[in-house]
Amino acid sequence: VAVRVLVLPWVWFSSRAQDVAECAVEDGHSLLQLPPENTPQPRSSHEGPVRPIGFAKVHKTGGTTFAFIALGIASRRGMRVMFPADNHRLGWPGSFPGAKNGRAVGEPVHQYELILHHAVFNATAYQAYLKPNPYFVSVLREPTSQAASARNYFGDMNTGHATSWQEHLAWLKALQAPDQGHVPVDKARGRFLNPQAWDLGWYEYVGFTAAHDRDDAMVRRWLAHLEKSFTFPAGLIWMTEHFEEGLVLLGEDLGIDVQELQYVPINHRGSAKVSLTEAESQELAGLYSVDRALQAHFNATFWRRWSRG
Repeated sequence: VAVRVLVLPWVWFSSRAQDVAECAVEDGHSLLQLPPENTPQPRSSHEGPVRPIGFAKVHKTGGTTFAFIALGIASRRGMRVMFPADNHRLGWPGSFPGAKNGRAVGEPVHQYELILHHAVFNATAYQAYLKPNPYFVSVLREPTSQAASARNYFGDMNTGHATSWQEHLAWLKALQAPDQGHVPVDKARGRFLNPQAWDLGWYEYVGFTAAHDRDDAMVRRWLAHLEKSFTFPAGLIWMTEHFEEGLVLLGEDLGIDVQELQYVPINHRGSAKVSLTEAESQELAGLYSVDRALQAHFNATFWRRWSRG
């Protein structure tokens, strides 16, 4: 069994999966998760350089928490960060970097060292803006959990005013009908039409149609395409459910000390406002076929990488 041990000044941190679950201080925070009053402050000492980072931020997976971690890494090193005109989206739910961001981000001449805002991931487009040899990062989540979190977080603002889970499920079925032809690019579909796959470029890859959502061969081709960007040494995808194990591998890959990866959870709201029945949960899972394939694939690649030690 591979074991990674990172030494802190005041306690050891073993990052094996079972050990991470057991290592918690009395206030309920993990060793990497800090209470707000202990948020790390910028250091005066020099931090070693790291590769440019292209973060593919996926909705409702802990992405904002990691974005703050990445911003801290960048700020301590004076790295140049790409900021969108609205300080929030780089073209999302449409293509990166977005027509409205031309003046804000400039022409792509490999000038940035960190991309971290909401965008639809496109490796070629990201690379054009990032300095050479970038490291790509993303975080995924078990699809049913992510879907329930998105529904509870966004409410009915984009869901056809569905007020119950049954109404929401009916709306999702209509949204995902493969015979609708071209998929409109809007926030509702970006948040609820295989949203994790959307953020990682699936619908852009297939020409913005839902016709391939259950085409296993096409999904496998897309996953193989993504692997080129998100497997060692090019990058890493990890799971929300194993957030700290992912940070451990990230630190190893980029040569970042564990103390720089301590964090305060952002946008964490505990349990869902409305719980699903078992039947509703199963029905919801069946509506996220591409997200399920995506999460299963990169969960497997993550643990293969972890096991190599």
